[in-house]
Parts: sequence; C-alpha cells; structure tokens
Amino acid sequence: MKQILSALAGLYACLGAALAQDQSKPVIFPQLGQLFVTSVAFSPDGKVLASGSADTAVKLWDVASGREIRILNGHTAIILSVAFSPAGTLASASYDNTIKLWEVASGRELRTLSGLCKWFEMTSKALLDHCHGNHAPPL
Repeated sequence: MKQILSALAGLYACLGAALAQDQSKPVIFPQLGQLFVTSVAFSPDGKVLASGSADTAVKLWDVASGREIRILNGHTAIILSVAFSPAGTLASASYDNTIKLWEVASGRELRTLSGLCKWFEMTSKALLDHCHGNHAPPL
C-alpha cells in the first residue's frame, strides 16, 4: 500500500509542478486541500474536475477558476476512484465497498451500489500482491 501511495504522491507533485509552469492557467492541484488525493477525473465538457481522497471526500472543482464548487460526502473510507459517465453523472468508488452515483449540478447522491466487497477485496489484494512481487499480475 505504501508503494501505491508513494506513486500517487509523485503523480500529484508532477501534475502540480506541470500546471504551475504555465502561469496563464489556474493551479488546481496545490489548492485541493484534501488529506491525500487518490483519483481525479474531468467532466465530459472539461469544465469540472472531480477529485477523490483519503479523507473520504469527493470534491468538485471549476477548472477555469480553480475554485472548489462543492464537496460530496457520503463515503466512510478512502476514495479509490472517481469517473464521469458521458452524460456527466459522477461515480465514486471507495474502500467502504460502495460505488456512489452523484448528480454533479446539485451534488445530490443518486444511488449507492453495494455488494461489490468481494470483488474489491480480491482486486485490491491481487494488485497489492503484484506490487510486492508475490503473485502474477491480475488479468
């Protein structure tokens, strides 16, 4: 797990430095203010950035200004991933073994999908084992 977190920290630093080089664009990543950013995704129109973190929050950011739009609370563990559907619905997956679907415009939680805990556990264990050289990579 430390290797994964270390790699994500490196990515976070690289992205922040790359954005900081172009002063005409807002620097979003250093302003995230989250415990540890684990995932980011752009909305289909490119106007909103979603970030998930170890503090269990999903934050929405205005890309043009770099300002926080809102915080989506509901998960009880680290956010593993955030992703937008082509229609603009946001999905967030967490170590709490749920996937939450969000309406971005209002921040309203649309649905919680659960019952995926075995898949999360098996996939997470396989990925961690692979990172530590214990097994062949998962298919």
